[in-house]
Amino acid sequence: MDCYEPKFMGVADNIIKTEHDRYDKSLKLYYKHDLDRKCVMNVIKYLNNTDWKNYKFNQYSVKKNGEGFVITLNYIVPKIK
Repeated sequence: MDCYEPKFMGVADNIIKTEHDRYDKSLKLYYKHDLDRKCVMNVIKYLNNTDWKNYKFNQYSVKKNGEGFVITLNYIVPKIK
């Protein structure tokens, strides 16, 4: 999930680990720093510039996990034409 554009370097550096659950159609991102709504939108913009660019993220939640945070994003699978 590498995106080397300068505007996404802060987002890419703060993602520690990812978990993808295809059955539940969710993506969990383990994030280092405190988040607000604007930060979550930047994470989604970052994902739209990676391999996740065709996915539509429709819900998200943020939970504190020890020293970091877990962002859970639910998505809609893109249709293959």
